[in-house]
Amino acid sequence: VWHNLRCIKELCISGCISLSHLPKDVGGLASLEILRVMDCPNLVSIPDIHSLRSLVELSLAGCNNLRSLPSGMEVCTSIRFFVLLGCPAIQPEDLHPLSRKIQLEGLVLGDFSHDLDYFPWPSYTINPCRVTITDNENKEFQQPFASLLSLILSGWQAVTSLPEQIQHLSNLAFLTIHNFDGIVALPEFLGSIHSLEELDIEDCKNLLHLPSAEAMRHLRKLTIKECPLLKDRCKEEIGQEWYKIAHIPEIQLLP
Repeated sequence: VWHNLRCIKELCISGCISLSHLPKDVGGLASLEILRVMDCPNLVSIPDIHSLRSLVELSLAGCNNLRSLPSGMEVCTSIRFFVLLGCPAIQPEDLHPLSRKIQLEGLVLGDFSHDLDYFPWPSYTINPCRVTITDNENKEFQQPFASLLSLILSGWQAVTSLPEQIQHLSNLAFLTIHNFDGIVALPEFLGSIHSLEELDIEDCKNLLHLPSAEAMRHLRKLTIKECPLLKDRCKEEIGQEWYKIAHIPEIQLLP
């Protein structure tokens, strides 16, 4: 069967309750551009994907027992969009290979193990005794996700702050913050993202405070949805946070 799918460009595997492993043949679909694996709660592993040189999107969501990212990701330089959502068995250290994905343009992360009280962020360490890199390579090492344009973060109750590393995303234009009920105030360091044009805040029920007007001076659009406390504080002219956002050209305060 898989031999007949050699030319397939998109593969979506969803709702396979009993599936524990994907067939190794998936890693041989050289023409594959989109691979989505969703709501497969007993899936443990995904085969090596180093041969998927045409892969543009890899989405892994709702796979409760997935224990690691697929090997071979580091050589899949074609990947532009990556989703890892609702895979709580993935440990923070398992995310480190992602930090080498300099070419990523869209990233969705979140809903990791609710035992964590912080939001894990992909990072890496370099052993200077073992690695020699040029100036251009060093620039890439110092700027992970240098091409990232869009970022969606989905949190949980125990997380009380956003990952500080996002302030270094120098090309980020669109940021969505979702389901961070443990956060009361958004950090001032969001103002360090000078490229940020749109900020979406969704389902953050205890959020009260936005960053300063100065920190949000570059925003062109602000959307606040399912954030009842913040919505009241952002009401035009009368809200306590209104003075911070009055300069933003487009504001949406949604139920």
